[in-house]
Amino acid sequence: MRLLLVVLASLSASAWAQTGEPTSSSATVAPAPMPAQPQPYYPPTYPPTGYPPPYYYYPGVQTPATAPSPAPAASPSPPPVYYYPPAYPYLLPAYEPPEAPPPMPTVSLTFSPLHLLLPVLELTGELRLGTQGGVALIAGGGWITDTASDGTKVTFWVYEVGSQLRYYVTGNFRRGLHIGAEILYLHVNGSLDNVTGVAQGLALGPFFGWKTVSHAGFTFEVQGGVEIVTAGTQVTDSSGGSTSSNVDCVPLLNLNIGWSI
Repeated sequence: MRLLLVVLASLSASAWAQTGEPTSSSATVAPAPMPAQPQPYYPPTYPPTGYPPPYYYYPGVQTPATAPSPAPAASPSPPPVYYYPPAYPYLLPAYEPPEAPPPMPTVSLTFSPLHLLLPVLELTGELRLGTQGGVALIAGGGWITDTASDGTKVTFWVYEVGSQLRYYVTGNFRRGLHIGAEILYLHVNGSLDNVTGVAQGLALGPFFGWKTVSHAGFTFEVQGGVEIVTAGTQVTDSSGGSTSSNVDCVPLLNLNIGWSI
């Protein structure tokens, strides 16, 4: 009986709890406060400002010796340079034509310094024919002194006249290598007491040479070759006279200097 009362009392209490005072629907229930969130830890600078550096640094702390130096400030880059082509038509520098060569000489007048040693003055005048050719006239005169077998000095007068025909293989009348032929007549006469001697000859032969003329006009030429000389002599005295002739081959050598215009 007592056990039955205990069970009924428990059932009554449970039913009362389910049917207790109703709560008002208009009342607002405040939410429970949120728990406080932990803040991150920021370690202060080590060592603190105003304190000398310690003898020992905690692991992970950069020492002044190992701390990276601040990067240098970047220098400002120069402003870009823009190229603008010149306006069209382009302005070109004034054209200066090359200096024109001096005009081609027409005449060359030279003399032979070697003949002056005799002394004989030999002059050569060359006239230009086109640009590769030339014709020259040769004239000269002087005297030669010789010693006879008895020691007497004998003077012989010398005259010569001739011509040359030239062709410039390289270059032109102003400068170049030329070839040609020469013909020259030579006359020599002299007397001693009552003896008179006359010699005359004709020389003919080929030659080659070089000629150059400066811009101012100074002229230099040299020639070499061979000549065949046909000569005859005549000696006359109080008792009569005698003649002789011979043919010989002699070298040809000309060295002339002068001026061209």
